[in-house]
Amino acid sequence: MNTRTGEYHRFNEVGNLMWIELQKSHDKNVVLDRLVDQIDASRETLSSALDRFIAQLLSLGFIEEQKE
Repeated sequence: MNTRTGEYHRFNEVGNLMWIELQKSHDKNVVLDRLVDQIDASRETLSSALDRFIAQLLSLGFIEEQKE
């Protein structure tokens, strides 16, 4: 649930795995390595999907971009 808007969001199975892995590590390459081990898809396909998922999470305010 987005506490700012009160809207509920549900992830599909792949989105759920991405969310779990993003909580474990903020390093995209580490997350991608873990996803490749769990999902029957190419690294390139998963990388694109992960980029889109992260962009959605940012736009919904579920995560914030880290400033280095």
